[in-house]
Amino acid sequence: MLMASRKKKMQDIASDFPMPDVPVKQGQVKKLCRRVLALLSENHRTGTPVQLVEFLKQSACLSQAEASAALRSMVADSMLTETQPGSGLWGVSLRCAWFESTVQGRRSGEYAVENPETGETYELYGTRKCPVLPGDRILVSPMPTSYEYPNDTAQVEKVLERGRKQWVCRTVSQVRIPRLEGAHFWVQPVDPFAPTRILVSGEAKSYREKAFVVELSDSPVQVCDGTFALGGDVIEVLGDMDDPSVEITIAVRRFDLPRTFAPEVLAQAQALPDVVDKKDYKGRIDLTDIGFVTIDGEDARDFDDAVWAMPHKDGWRLLVAIADVSHYVTPETPLDCEAQQRATSVYFPRCVIPMLPEKLSNGLCSLNPGVDRLTVVCDMIVSAQGTVSAYQFYRAVIHSHARLTYTAVYAALCGDSSDAVARGANPEDIQVLYALFQVFRDAREKRGAIDFETAETQIVCDESGKVQSIRKRDHNDAHRIIEECMLAANTCAADFISRQSLSGLYRVHGAPSPDRLETLRAELAFFGVTLEGDAKPSSKDFDKALSAVPEGPRREVVQLAMLRTMQQAVYSPVNIGHYGLNYPAYTHFTSPIRRYPDLLVHRTICAALAKKKYSPKFVAETGWLRLSRSARNVEKTLEEIRAHALVPEKSDFPVWNKLGLVCSAAERRADDASRDVTSWLKCVYVESLPSKTYQGIVTGVNRAGLYVTLTDMFVEGFVHVSNIGHDYYYFDEQTQSFAGESSGDVYGLGDRVCVRIESVDVDTRSIDFALDREPRCSRKSSGARRKISRRKKLV
Repeated sequence: MLMASRKKKMQDIASDFPMPDVPVKQGQVKKLCRRVLALLSENHRTGTPVQLVEFLKQSACLSQAEASAALRSMVADSMLTETQPGSGLWGVSLRCAWFESTVQGRRSGEYAVENPETGETYELYGTRKCPVLPGDRILVSPMPTSYEYPNDTAQVEKVLERGRKQWVCRTVSQVRIPRLEGAHFWVQPVDPFAPTRILVSGEAKSYREKAFVVELSDSPVQVCDGTFALGGDVIEVLGDMDDPSVEITIAVRRFDLPRTFAPEVLAQAQALPDVVDKKDYKGRIDLTDIGFVTIDGEDARDFDDAVWAMPHKDGWRLLVAIADVSHYVTPETPLDCEAQQRATSVYFPRCVIPMLPEKLSNGLCSLNPGVDRLTVVCDMIVSAQGTVSAYQFYRAVIHSHARLTYTAVYAALCGDSSDAVARGANPEDIQVLYALFQVFRDAREKRGAIDFETAETQIVCDESGKVQSIRKRDHNDAHRIIEECMLAANTCAADFISRQSLSGLYRVHGAPSPDRLETLRAELAFFGVTLEGDAKPSSKDFDKALSAVPEGPRREVVQLAMLRTMQQAVYSPVNIGHYGLNYPAYTHFTSPIRRYPDLLVHRTICAALAKKKYSPKFVAETGWLRLSRSARNVEKTLEEIRAHALVPEKSDFPVWNKLGLVCSAAERRADDASRDVTSWLKCVYVESLPSKTYQGIVTGVNRAGLYVTLTDMFVEGFVHVSNIGHDYYYFDEQTQSFAGESSGDVYGLGDRVCVRIESVDVDTRSIDFALDREPRCSRKSSGARRKISRRKKLV
């Protein structure tokens, strides 16, 4: 049938592409087609059949017969199509055209590229002849699907630009290459998304168990016939791989995090006073007699926000004072340029890379107790129903009365105020804040915001940096008091910008995609939970489904499944609302010491208060965006948001949109770096644990096996299906579980299991478990489920 269709197509195009005057062998035609495809793609050539034949005769030295035969075959195979129907002009079809793209790494050890025109993703082939690394800008050619290449594949034709010249690596092995003089050894980038080995000259023993930086050579090295490798030289040794501090150094290099401040930035910071200058009080409201307090973690050093509340008529008056960073970090100064470049502070388990120099972040801007500080205040009237009925913004001077911790506040809520009082707090003020928090929570439930309890990892280290324990960080009502107060201030800031039609950045969050919803509903069905709302469930539908699951391990699993379904929030000048919080408008206003978007919002609001307009300038260097997987995802999200905008774009939209991209991508880069270091520390810690049985909960399931989170420590590992037990286990997609053929044992989401540590791979940040078959660690399957599993095996 296909041959007949192709033959008919050849007859249909005979009038446009005449037969060659001399016969050309079919095998030769295939080779010619690839050559012609390369020429036409590289030169972006289109034309009439006669023009294309002439071009090939001149550019490729083809005969009339060869050019005609190749073009006819390419048209028959849809490699060549008319640019517009009936135009008479022909060019390479979109599906076969060569394109430029950026290499993306995968944990599986493969590389992929995306066609920017079609959005299709291709597996990368041809890296033996043309080795690449993530972030490289390359020219690729799509390959026809065949038995050898059943998936969408593309071949590397040329490296246009190296994304990064320097890579943090570790030693793999010494190697002898006959065609090269001297000793050489293979090194491997520590990035799990970069599996390409690099050839370095020298002796491997000098770099055993060390992390070092390799700078790539200008061109690849031929190691044998038809095979090339990236070459490079060691330019810096970072430290021993088992040094607890080296992983942070690696993360800084790997994620291109700016760590040191330029001399001009430090000079501007040092020129600022150590205390608030009295002349800066002018034009501000004096609130130094108000009992503001800060509530943060025990190890916090930068205090962005202070709160105070009092009963007011039938409700409350809430004051949220935020450090006035915009007073000291003015636009287009060295401090501002550096803050925009960093866009966020980066938090690691044992250190912080701040957005601003310490003189500001921990000193002049930080709302430390017992000193006057300049602030921007959101002054709110809150009704008895927990809604903000009125608000105003103004600049003020405050004097924090106490630096409280979450632990001290929670103890006060439980009846022990001794620590809070010792720190200078008034217990009655804490109780007022708690009463306000309770009505905020009631309003949140009525609004239908999704009530996720996100779990954070707390890694406890000794003085040398060695991990002592890993646990889930406590999250109680003391945390929630501050969270609700900050949510209230952020929504007021967004409402202020929206009502006055100001340009600025919103914190936006879109609805989940249909395919993720389908997967989630399958997982929820296992727990007997239904997600209402059909194709467009609201945040209230999500909250209702989550509330249907009782507190306990299974609720945590359901919450994780819901979180995986959600899109990530981004910063955008287009307001589409916040899906998860169920707010029509939301932004970030409360953390300008550590987040650049908050600083931009402060400038927007303060300019409006002064009857002016703030127009930002984009000054950040953006080369790192091309190396970031997260940045590409952010860019797509922002493009989708822009496409659905209902309000006409303003003249300053491009700069705000670019700021949104950089701030969103920098946020994800910081999260990725922090997560990577945390994962590394978890692997190092688990590697040192004794070989014994540990209790865990199944928190994820796929066809390959089970994800298990240990209950005694906040560590997740993977149980491959081959490590479940001495039985043949079938995966049941409907129930997201595995059932044993002979035993009938079932393992699924939320089940408690017993596991042993099978292996730890620090390089790939992976931990593998094996199930330890102890009594009562599994459920028995029903006969119906076992029958279903056997039918799947037959299919």
